[in-house]
Amino acid sequence: MASDNPIDDYWVQGATEPVAQVEQAQPPIMLEGVEPLDAQFGVDEPKTVPDALLHALFGKSDFIDNEFGETESNLTNMHDEESYVYAILDAAQISGLPELLETSGLEYRCLFKGEAYEELRDVAPWIVQLKEGSNFVRNLFTRSKAPWHLWDAGAGVFVQSRSDLNDVWAHFRKFTKVQDEEGRWYYQRYWEPTSWYPSLIGRLSDVQSSILSGVARLIIHLNTPLFGSRWVVLEGTEHVQPKALAKTLRMRDLHDAAWSANTSDCLRALSSFAEMRIKGLGLVRTLWFVEHAVSSGDKFDLEYRDQIAYLMFLMNFLGSYFWTDPRYKSFHDILTNQDLASHNKIDALHELFSRFSNSFIGDDYGLYWDTLEATQAQLPTVYGHDGLDEVLLETQIGCHAKQEHLVGFPRHEFLLGSRQAARIMEMDSPKGYQASVVLSYWFGTSYYADPLFPWIRAKILEKSDADAKADNVLAYAVKRLKKTKGMRSNVL
Repeated sequence: MASDNPIDDYWVQGATEPVAQVEQAQPPIMLEGVEPLDAQFGVDEPKTVPDALLHALFGKSDFIDNEFGETESNLTNMHDEESYVYAILDAAQISGLPELLETSGLEYRCLFKGEAYEELRDVAPWIVQLKEGSNFVRNLFTRSKAPWHLWDAGAGVFVQSRSDLNDVWAHFRKFTKVQDEEGRWYYQRYWEPTSWYPSLIGRLSDVQSSILSGVARLIIHLNTPLFGSRWVVLEGTEHVQPKALAKTLRMRDLHDAAWSANTSDCLRALSSFAEMRIKGLGLVRTLWFVEHAVSSGDKFDLEYRDQIAYLMFLMNFLGSYFWTDPRYKSFHDILTNQDLASHNKIDALHELFSRFSNSFIGDDYGLYWDTLEATQAQLPTVYGHDGLDEVLLETQIGCHAKQEHLVGFPRHEFLLGSRQAARIMEMDSPKGYQASVVLSYWFGTSYYADPLFPWIRAKILEKSDADAKADNVLAYAVKRLKKTKGMRSNVL
């Protein structure tokens, strides 16, 4: 039975699962362009850490002074004589780590004890206090073919604290194993750099916030596919009155742990079919896209990494919420079919996309470019003249190079979705509805929530009047579409 309320129509709702952001007290600082040390053969006074990390780790800086004679840095200068620097290292990533620590001359402890220590010491996390001039510390920041040079190992995180080794060890020990809300136990692998990916999009679990409450600073080396090396600095709250420590993982925390663990694989997959687009998007926005893809895959019972990779492939061409677009109802029906196993869903999606590609993209993007060229020619003759989005939609459909492929186009449902998108973005005027038709046609009816198109929201929000919003975003969209002409990938 049809509902009298249009919002109950699935195709009007569009993207209904936006991911909530949890604000941090202080956003992370990203240090780019930090180069590893080389072997430093023949150097009389070899460096212990790269110059660009001296300030973050040891409170020192070799940054060039500015014209006022002041040292430039956006890091707080909290390091003092009573502060210490530690590394929490993963023995599973560093062969023979316990033996290396034993001969390092540094203070260290394993974060496991008892039976866990006896059984897992060779793959356990270890905390070690770092000292300038130490060969062991130098090896952590050195890249070469030698197995003891560990820059590329991705083997841990770094900590700055005013507390001594035993106190810092005791603090981190509290979070080595934590429970979820149903009482199940998990290792909280905070020593793995990838576990902190969510912090880059403003999301910290309560447990991670509690970890930061016991330190002055956490420094993480993320070696990311597509984006290269990034050093992330998270300021702690050691100097603030302590709060009760959280030791329970919520469902969202488990979700964040799942997508962050898969991020590197997702980025490698994206590099195979959308490298230019993703690099243009930037690391932080790409992480939002990866989070969305993994979350969507979970919703549709896609279990494996190659299945998430294919879902991202479809998102790249059809929009990140393509299953909410009435044009792609067949895709929606496959994804939501509970009688299909996940691998059968992928097979069916692959076959369906092959047919779609032949009908709407064509060999070497020929159909796509022809339709785009016709749209650019016809749009000025319709937009803003009669004020009817129905007329603009018919014009847009008429631009398709092979009309036989558009038989059965869901005009009514498409217009409902397009108008809903216009209202969400406060473009509720005749021009706004027309602009929304173009945006919906080329970028999907949930363009307003799509992490692949942040520029759409940005351009709309630059203006306050509905017509001005429409003019601004449409002009920019046409410009971006023109830039893609002649390119072999759909980089919008």
